[in-house]
Amino acid sequence: MFHVEHMRKTLFLSIFLVLLGCDKPNPHPESLDPIYSDYNSELSLANSELKSAEKELEGLKLETKKAVPQSGKLSFSSGRMYEADKKVEKLRQMTQYWELKIESRRKEARKLYLKAWEAKKPWPDPKEYKDYLEEKRLRKAPLNWNVKKRMEEAGVGIPLKVPGSEKASGDHGGASEKAPAEGH
Repeated sequence: MFHVEHMRKTLFLSIFLVLLGCDKPNPHPESLDPIYSDYNSELSLANSELKSAEKELEGLKLETKKAVPQSGKLSFSSGRMYEADKKVEKLRQMTQYWELKIESRRKEARKLYLKAWEAKKPWPDPKEYKDYLEEKRLRKAPLNWNVKKRMEEAGVGIPLKVPGSEKASGDHGGASEKAPAEGH
């Protein structure tokens, strides 16, 4: 009996402390922010692409060293190595970009969270995340438009029939109707 009573008091005390402890702001609100999480996933993706591109560049460097001069292979592999080097540099810049975006978002998330916490409002703001997703969709949208695909997405079809073609197939130009006889 004493053991059960002691467990009840301990449970009550722990629930009370948890509720009492929730009165402080979260020291790491960015962990709740979906935009911050998305930035981290973009950084992970950029890092994995960078590692892959660096491996490809190393392979092309070895291929270029082994290429026989005057055979055309040296020129070809040098060109591929140059393109791979440009790709690696671009991916390095991309990882730096995402690292800066993450740091900036961390600071912004903490500031916005404290404002929302003081005003007793929910955070993160779902409208802000919705706007972010729309901006991301537009940023990643293809720059080349395929008219047929865009019309299909919009639900607009290209008419296959020429207007007025609903008439019977034997009817060519409406001449099947007999003209009224003249003078009768």
